[in-house]
Parts: sequence; structure tokens; C-alpha cells
Amino acid sequence: MTKFYFETDELNELKDSIQFSYARIKEYLDTCGHIKWPVIATANSLQCACVFFIDGNDTSGLETLSQANRNKWLKTYRAGKGTVPPSPFLATPAALYEKALNIQNLPYHTRKLFELRNDFIHFTPGSMSIEISELIHILSNSWDDICEILNKPREQEHRYDTKDIKYVCETSKKIKSLLK
Repeated sequence: MTKFYFETDELNELKDSIQFSYARIKEYLDTCGHIKWPVIATANSLQCACVFFIDGNDTSGLETLSQANRNKWLKTYRAGKGTVPPSPFLATPAALYEKALNIQNLPYHTRKLFELRNDFIHFTPGSMSIEISELIHILSNSWDDICEILNKPREQEHRYDTKDIKYVCETSKKIKSLLK
């Protein structure tokens, strides 16, 4: 049987996520429909921006992992040859956000974005009633954060095509302007 593989990296994931976010937010603003997709897409874009920034300043390749998984990787590395490393597991979106912005506690809008994302992804069968009065504010502030993260300098900048970085920054600004 032939095996097929999907290959990507943090910049491609960021570009795809931002493109998806733009389309879903524009659709929501035009029709007030499909409300969950702008939330899910924005949360994913925020996570991708955090991974992109953290990895762009990481020479070990371990900084985006959860602390427990990172410790396992280091233990395996120090054990020497022949030891199989564990599967990598990303840190939580909240932990990535705190690391990317060098803060201790999530701001309200980020906490609410992740809560809404979880509500939409992990809903139970039947009806759903989710309070969304502050949705535009939450999305707008989240895109402010994404733009801030994307504008932070990265030590490993040479690994990325500047055209792609410019594209994600410009598209993020377009999304911000849609939400104003």
C-alpha cells in the first residue's frame, strides 16, 4: 500500500489559518451566519502566530512543546544514541500565548476566545446557547494580539521567505480593519 504524507511548517500553517480566518470573518460579517467558524479560525490563527514567533526564536526546537513533553525530549537526548524520542506535543494555546507575549495571565478577551472555541468544538448533541454579545470585541482584540506577535522580531528570521511574512502581516491587518 502506498503511503501519503502531509508536510507543512509553522509558516504554512499560519498562512492557511489566516486565509481561512479572513474568509470566515468576512462571511460572518456579511451574513451573520456560521458564527462558530470565525471563533475557531481566530483561535487557531492566534495559536499559529504564537508557534511561529516562539519557533522563530528557538534553536532547540523544543520551546513550543508542553513542559512535560519538553522534559521527556531533553531526558531522551541526554540518554544518548539509540533512545527513541517521544512524540512531540504542543503546549496549550494559553501557554503558547503567555510565552509569546511574555505575560503571566491571559487577558479577558483571550480567555473568552479560547472558551468560545472549546464551546463550539466540544458541544454536546441537542441545542446550544452561547452568549456572544462581545464577539466582535473579542475577535478584534485577538487580531490586535496576532498583529503584535507577528511584528515582534524573530532571531531565526532568515528561515522564512519575507514575501510570506509580509503576506500574513498584511492579511492580519485586513482582518483587523474588517472588525473595526
